[in-house]
Formats: sequence, structure tokens, C-alpha cells
Amino acid sequence: MSHLEDVFLTIVNMSITASFVAAGVLLVRLLLKKAPKIFSYILWAPVLFRLICPVSFRSELSFLSLLNLYPKREAGFSRFVPRNTGLAQTPALGSGAVGVGGAVNASLPAAAPAGANIAQIWISVLSLIWISGVIALLIYSAASYVKTRRMLRTATRVKGNVFETDAIGTAFVCGFIRPKIYVPAHIGDADMAYILEHERTHIRRKDYLVKPLAFLALVLHWFNPLIWLCFALMNRDMEMSCDESVLRRLGDGAKCGYSNTLLSLAVKRKGLLAAGPLAFGENHAKGRIKNVLSLKKPAFWVIVVAVVAVCAAVIVFAANPSANAAYTSEDYKISLRYPSGWKPNPYYIERYEGTGGFFQVGAIDGAGLTIDEVAENEAFHRLSPYGTKPQILSRTVDGQEARLILPSVDQPEDMRNQAGLIVRYPQAVQINGSMYHYLILWADKAHIEKIGNTLAFLGIQAGDISPGGIAPESDEAETEKTLDEYVSEAIIAYNKPLFRGGEYQMFATEYHKTLKTVNQGDTVTVYLVALYMQYQYKDNEIVLTGASCVPVAITFKMEDSGYTLLEYWEPENGVSYAPSIREKFPSDIAKAGIYTSMEADGESICLQRAQEYFARQSIEEQVPSGRTEISAAAS
Repeated sequence: MSHLEDVFLTIVNMSITASFVAAGVLLVRLLLKKAPKIFSYILWAPVLFRLICPVSFRSELSFLSLLNLYPKREAGFSRFVPRNTGLAQTPALGSGAVGVGGAVNASLPAAAPAGANIAQIWISVLSLIWISGVIALLIYSAASYVKTRRMLRTATRVKGNVFETDAIGTAFVCGFIRPKIYVPAHIGDADMAYILEHERTHIRRKDYLVKPLAFLALVLHWFNPLIWLCFALMNRDMEMSCDESVLRRLGDGAKCGYSNTLLSLAVKRKGLLAAGPLAFGENHAKGRIKNVLSLKKPAFWVIVVAVVAVCAAVIVFAANPSANAAYTSEDYKISLRYPSGWKPNPYYIERYEGTGGFFQVGAIDGAGLTIDEVAENEAFHRLSPYGTKPQILSRTVDGQEARLILPSVDQPEDMRNQAGLIVRYPQAVQINGSMYHYLILWADKAHIEKIGNTLAFLGIQAGDISPGGIAPESDEAETEKTLDEYVSEAIIAYNKPLFRGGEYQMFATEYHKTLKTVNQGDTVTVYLVALYMQYQYKDNEIVLTGASCVPVAITFKMEDSGYTLLEYWEPENGVSYAPSIREKFPSDIAKAGIYTSMEADGESICLQRAQEYFARQSIEEQVPSGRTEISAAAS
């Protein structure tokens, strides 16, 4: 993948993120309709930040976390547009918002299982179209700016940084380092006072720098119509907030005179570009005049609410969701994701705690009991751990029947708002010599469903997976696993919660290319490129429902009983992709990690495993032999 394509995919990811933030800003902006426009103007700061900066700080309060409550993506990737989109058999977008990813995925071309990859060709073509549009807009904007500067060559100084000329129809600020105010010739003294106060307000607030920066962001994201709307609304809020600032200084008595000046100069306005200087009458004059005439001093409580709302919104919109860590238990046969800041509590078994929450896993025998009976026994325990009136809700987790227990308001305080999730095991598991039929996950109410929706069962189940995707016979003697088999298990356990489960995850498998293995003390790190693919059998056809291909680094602790997973590392997305690999991988394989793609044999092997698996299952219609057509499942 070329550097241009890298930059293009980074811009696309930034644009998608900014679009979600812009939607939130538009909603908050409506709620602040009666508040001073300066608050609406400030709200555009996180949108601009998202458009020009690919990285941000992490917070539990991120607005984007609302779009990621259910991280099992719709037949796609955990990122919006992964860098390896062109390497997957079925390219896909991953969006936390229901319907967004599916709508875009429908427009993506399905790649051929071997040979030239159509998706990669499309990325190359689209990146060339994008850069052509950027260059065209920059040239057009530069030409317009040069034209404007030529018009101002005949301007004469009035006083200080104020100039007048008969070549313009409205007043504006022009310049980046030493901004100057240009006004039309023969402006009356009354109008001049209003104009100068307005333009000086722009200069004090550095609007003459904000607008070009916003326009540059618009140029980079010209393909996104929502960004054009945001640019127009930001300009409107900028001008209206400036109008309000002027009137607060001049008093209510200036409303009529200010409105007349605004109207007269708006009539004379001629074709100043959106990328051009800050013009007095350039933006939505009718709406601005209405706003000026209806302007009233807001109540104190309105200001307080607006300040709190805007400060909170800016932080929430600018922050990225907190990173998640992977939890895998061979005893309980599960994997899940949880906030990375949480740490194991040494005084409990399988319990992790941290700022804002906790989780703990356990198992329930439940032999001969229905899941409703098990849930009622847990919810209405004689010690009332969930209060006296807990709520039991039906759920489905990883294709299995589940019950969610939510506490009532009278739950004891020392239970820390604990909720419970009971899930039926696909088949009974043996833990410390005893058989268990149900898994139970405890977590605080705020995190129980977020964590529960990442839960996936390990090992074999009806329509499930085993290491490498090949289901061993149940009567086969257990043999000691190799490091490569542990790597296979880790790849599947890590990726499985990131994709849509249930019937869409009947069979999952992986294929990897090891680049280097490094032993250090009692740990071993395997650097490799991992291909993960999952399938379902539907309508007499094997269907690919998710895929991922990325370089990873997997670290294990070597023990007498085998290998214990310590870390599963994936590179960061966007512009940090290559630098993060160079930092993590040994220098002699860093380049291979960045540019190595999975050969077609990997996809063919995964498909062959799927054919073998479904052929062994007791299904009515036999899986077609030979080459099987792969199609993307509907999101």
C-alpha cells in the first residue's frame, strides 16, 4: 500500500469519526438555540480537532463509546476502515452505529479470493480522486486569494490597520500575521463605527486564523457533505456570536443602526468565496439581522447551563473511548474485553477492579434446571445481593441463551451496584473436577452489558471453533500443544469477540505467517501476520461473515504446563500504524511487518478448513465440493 493510500485511509477514518462528532454537535447546538451564539461557535472546536488530528486522549466519557456499546461489529472490522481493507476477502467497515456500517459495506466491492484484489484497486483509484480534489480546491482558493490581494493594492490607509478602497463592496479582515481591516470607500461615520467594532472583535478572537484552518480541514475532507454543512454552520455561528459581542459593548440602542449597516453591506456583497477573508456582510445576513433584533440578555441560569453543557460536550466529543484489554480463561472457557485500567484483585478469584467498575466470572452447576430457574435462584438469594426487587431480562450472548439481572434501588451499598449475567454453556464444562452448565458474569451495572457483549466461548460448541479451525474428535487423546497451536488459539480468542457472533460465527479459523520468535527469560514473543476468517453455512452455501489481516505480536509466559498468554498486541490505526509497528517489532522485521500481506494460499487454506468442518457436520444439504463461492453476509 502506497503512502498516498495510507494518508487517504487515515483521512477517511478521521472523516467518519468527525461525522459522528458533528452529529452530536448538531444535536447539542439545537438544545442551545436560546443561548448566546458563542457557545454554539465553541462547540465546533472538537469537530475541527477531529478533522485535523488523527489521535486524541482516551476517556471513559468519550461520546464515541456510546457508539461502541456492542462491539461485535456487523460482519466487519473493529475499526472504521482498516488499513488492510484491500487484503480481506470481503472488505468491510466497522461502525458502532447500527446501519451505518452496513449501508457503506453494501457499496464496497467484494474482492476476488485470489489474484488481483478489486478492493485494493478501488482504494488506489479513490485515493487519486481524493488528492486531485484537494489540489484543485487549493489551487482555486489560492487563485481567489491572489485575486483579492490584487483588488486591495489600491487601498489607502485611514488609520492604524484600517484601509479603504472602492474595489470592494463590504468590509472584511485580511491577513494572517498582521491582519488589516478593509472597508468600502465612502462609508458613513455611523456605519464605520459598527464595522470597525465587528472586525476588531474578529481580530481579538483570532477568527482570521480559525476560518482558514477550518477551510483547510474542509479541503482535506471535501468528499464528505456533512463537513460542508458544518463549515457553513460554523461560519454562521462565528458571525452571529461576533454580532452579539459587538452589541453587548454598544448597548441595545445600537440594534437598529447595526442592523441597517449589516443590511446595506450585505446588498453590496459580491461573490466573496467561503475561503476568503472575514467579511462584515458575508454570511446569512437575514438570519443575523433577526438574531440582532431579537437579542436579549440571557438569564443567569441559562449561562450556567450553557457553560457546563459546552465544557462537557467539548471533552466528550474530543476524547477517544478507553482502551480495552483481553481476558481469556481456559478454565471457564471464555474470552471477553474489559477496560484496560482494571487490575486483578488478589483477594478474589477471577475478579478485576478499577476506576468506575469491576467484573468477576464464576460458574453455576445448574444441572436439571432451566436458565430462568437458575436466574431466579441467583437474583432472589436469601441475602438479597441485588436488592429485594431485581429485574431479570432475556438476552442472547454469543448465540447462547442468557439472563441479565439488574439490581433494584434498595441493593446494599457494599455490593457496589453489582449486576449479573448468566449464560448457558454450549455444553457442560469441567472445572476442578466438577461439571458446570452455566457461566455467571458479575459486573457493575454501568459495564455489565458492555463487557457481556464481548463475551465469547472458547473451544468446541454447536457450530463453533477449535484452534486452527479444525475440530478434533472428542475421543482423541489429549496431546501436548505446540507454541504454534497456542498462537492459533490466541488469534481466534482475540478476534472472535470483535465480530458478529451467533449464526454468523458458525466456524472461525486463522492462518498466520511467523516473522520471528524471540525468547527472553521465561517469556516468548511471536511476531507474525495473522489472518482471521469466520464463516456460516446458509442457503446451501458457505458465507464469509468477517475477516481481518494485521501484523501482531503475541507474548506468552513459558510454564511447565504450557504457555500462558500475557499480551496480544495489534498496531494502532491511521498515521500511527507504521510508527507503532517500528516501535514494537525488532528492527530487522519491522519493514516486513508493515508491508507483508497474506498470500492467497492463506485464504484458500481457511476456506478449505471451513469446507471440511461443515462437511463433518450433520446438515441436510451437503456442502458443495471444490471451489465454493464466498459472499458477504448482510449486515
